[in-house]
Amino acid sequence: MTNQTNAPPAVDYAPLELQAELIAMQELTIEEFLTVGQSQIPETQQELHVTTFRKKSKSSVK
Repeated sequence: MTNQTNAPPAVDYAPLELQAELIAMQELTIEEFLTVGQSQIPETQQELHVTTFRKKSKSSVK
């Protein structure tokens, strides 16, 4: 039987380029973390993500 927790994976398993940012995020207060989670990227960047997602979706559907 394995023990299961609701904890996120250890930072050690994240790509090296993300580890420092993930460690910094662990120091945020709940209020700061909620602000990050509720923030939005600029509309032009959202459009780029949607366009890229649609292109990738079309190419992977066969």
